[in-house]
Amino acid sequence: MASLLSLPFDIRKRIYAFAGLIRECPVTIVPSSQASLFYGPRPLPPDHTCAFKFRQQGKPDRVSRGHAPDCLCPEFPKQLLLVCKALHQEAQKVLYGDNKFVLCAHGDPGGLGALKTLSKDAICSLRYLLVRLNSWPCPRGHSRANLKMGRCQICPNSVSQSDAELSAGDDASERILKEWEAICQSLSHIPPGHLQLEFICDVSDADTARRVLRPLDSIPRLKECIIRLGRKPNHALQSIATETATRVAAKSSTSKPFNYLGLPQEVRLRILWYTNLGLGGSFLPSQKSLHVVNGKLDQRFASSGMHTSDAVRSCCLQCSFTKLHCSCPLKYAAYSPHCQCRSLPLELFHVSRQMAQDASEVLYSTNIFRFRGSFSDTKNMLSMIHGESLKQLKRIEFDIDTMQTLHWDKHKADWRDLLSFISTHCDHTRLHLKITVDPGDYEVVRETEEVEEAMVDFYAAYVDLIRAIKEAGLGLQDFHVFLPLFFDLEPVLEKYIMGPDYDSKNGNRYSKAAHSAELYPDVHPYYKSIPEWHKDL
Repeated sequence: MASLLSLPFDIRKRIYAFAGLIRECPVTIVPSSQASLFYGPRPLPPDHTCAFKFRQQGKPDRVSRGHAPDCLCPEFPKQLLLVCKALHQEAQKVLYGDNKFVLCAHGDPGGLGALKTLSKDAICSLRYLLVRLNSWPCPRGHSRANLKMGRCQICPNSVSQSDAELSAGDDASERILKEWEAICQSLSHIPPGHLQLEFICDVSDADTARRVLRPLDSIPRLKECIIRLGRKPNHALQSIATETATRVAAKSSTSKPFNYLGLPQEVRLRILWYTNLGLGGSFLPSQKSLHVVNGKLDQRFASSGMHTSDAVRSCCLQCSFTKLHCSCPLKYAAYSPHCQCRSLPLELFHVSRQMAQDASEVLYSTNIFRFRGSFSDTKNMLSMIHGESLKQLKRIEFDIDTMQTLHWDKHKADWRDLLSFISTHCDHTRLHLKITVDPGDYEVVRETEEVEEAMVDFYAAYVDLIRAIKEAGLGLQDFHVFLPLFFDLEPVLEKYIMGPDYDSKNGNRYSKAAHSAELYPDVHPYYKSIPEWHKDL
């Protein structure tokens, strides 16, 4: 044993990890009556892969499909704690300092009391702790559920077995709140700036939220704090969560407020560019575009590809250090300092007139606005934007869905009205316009009996869609188009708008990565070649 303790600590720590003292998945602390120390999720057969590894890699799909609802992790080598005093102290420090722990009060406060079974030294060693005072939508705490079917998507439990929202005055809630205050007193021994705390408690109102967060002030300054207070977006609860989390994790500072508005304009704009208002913010690359659906901004959309079918509602999976639960501010009344879902700081528009002007310039001049849905709703939305802001637009994308191209006669008048509005109110000479047609058109053609007749109809819709851009007199800086049929027609249509010498793959400012014919080389030539009935535009 002396030889082990004589090794450098980094090597000993790796030995502890190989021995199973450090686990991949979070560990649930339970009362001593249920286990001698704590336990993890229900084990699976050896051929299953730990679900938490997939979450760490950003792959939630395997988990949601039931391939690995839990994990198989070895039991902790408790014998390491019984060898000698020196090894006991070091192993305990590694055990509690490098694992992520979960404390739950499902249905009653008994689960919270399990923390009292840990020694003072163990509590002081804690670095990662998730506290959950109620469970939803699944009683086991899983975040994915089919609410229509009323069942969890990961385990067979019913949503009806989950906990209700916490409400001050309710007997069960009062018992949990009282126990929670005692737990916060137990955590008062943790050194300042040491603990990362994730706190989830879905509450019914703002008063309950303030009461349930008040005990956090008795804990020494946290290294990091994540708070979720509601099961759906709620501005009042989110403000309380944000204010509390930043306060309990703030460092003491005596510095004076910085005169931001006194900076030169180019410096102010550069700073705003690094917020989520611009493209330099800390969000996922798939959320680079701002999605406007039927005239309304939807910040929860993320694009994983070029076509509209790739636009999905997603979570960054970085809002929780345990990767157990989602605390995304776009989906819940929550605050997470590491969430990489793009949430626009629209509050900046209400600070001052100067800040509003700067924020407007960054928002409209640097972002990609991706419109889908009704053309008339899109026009109404654009008409509500200030004229100077409209002239700052540089990149606009339109996703044309299958129902629009399939019934183009019903939509072409609205399309022309929209283009006329852009021509009149936007500085289209600096505008990059991108048209992406839904690949569902290709599926419709393949499934119909009259293939050629369907292709003629879609061809007519594509040509009329592009011809309307020419008729609107848009002198664009760049123009890109993606079609699900007639791939070879893409450069032809781009040259029709931009001129015979235009090459979209080089572009004037914005280059096109590849034409659809290069992206999907395996498609049958019949579907991607220019049709024989095509005539010069």
